[in-house]
Amino acid sequence: MKKNISIFLIALIIFSFTGCKGSDLKSYGDAVEKTNSITKGQMELNMDMDLDINTQGMTEEELKAMNYFKTMKGKMRIKFDETEKFISRNYFNFGGLGFDLDVFGNGEDIYLQMPIIGKYINVKEFDENKQSSQENEFISENSKVKISEKWVGFLQEDDVFSGKSTVMDTPDGEVKVTEYTIQMEKGKLKEFASYVINTVAKDENFRNNLANQINTSNGNEQVTIDDIINNSEEMIEGANVGAFNYTAYVDIDGYIVKEVIKVTMDSSDSEKINSATFNMNINRWGIEKKQEFDFPDINEDNILKESEIDQEMPFNFGNIDK
Repeated sequence: MKKNISIFLIALIIFSFTGCKGSDLKSYGDAVEKTNSITKGQMELNMDMDLDINTQGMTEEELKAMNYFKTMKGKMRIKFDETEKFISRNYFNFGGLGFDLDVFGNGEDIYLQMPIIGKYINVKEFDENKQSSQENEFISENSKVKISEKWVGFLQEDDVFSGKSTVMDTPDGEVKVTEYTIQMEKGKLKEFASYVINTVAKDENFRNNLANQINTSNGNEQVTIDDIINNSEEMIEGANVGAFNYTAYVDIDGYIVKEVIKVTMDSSDSEKINSATFNMNINRWGIEKKQEFDFPDINEDNILKESEIDQEMPFNFGNIDK
């Protein structure tokens, strides 16, 4: 069901952007700005979404398809530096169907390792316009700035609270941190979510990259970008936010080294989704330290051509929700 995928995608986009502004608000905002300027380091992002699905009136085939979306999980572990090198090791699980998806970037060269078969795709060869590495970003830098600035405008001084100082275990060892929490009116959060959807809907990077994802995974199924955007808008419009909890941990150097986000909502207007719970944890380490990259040996023997994908893949991921 494409609506469920779009919910997961939009939730990830919305809660990947934070920013702030006076006292605790200013201190947290300064940390956000500094964290956004990191040029090299490592990050791990864990997320999950649980859906309470209304199965009344569903056929056996529909029930089987919806089971893939009751629980969706994702894990991304990313290493990067200022020379446009990066390794992103990702794992996704839809209702028990799990697969790895690794991406390797070295300047203008970006390779995606296909799940299960283990072979690679040269991303540039699939891009007819031969986009630059900046254009290959899933969302343009301009849209990221707009979203962060909008988030800043939504937050007020009494939305942000500075808590206790403590010591946290990280891959870099024990780190002293200060805890910040954000409490926001539910209506403001909903308004911000709508702004994010409208912004990315106009973003050419987002539309082009999403189109590539749709074309690769859905075969002959006619699903458009506007379908996904409209489904997400409808979900937000009909959603009632039950809780929004955000906690950030800032180290003594002023970087956010951990973020914990939880959102619950219900949707009385939805015919198939009663409620949803979204969780995301983000950890950062190795900030502004030299990174070592262990790139795989990619050659003609293990690179897939576009014409070979359907033959090599054991099944089509897009079919799981038909």
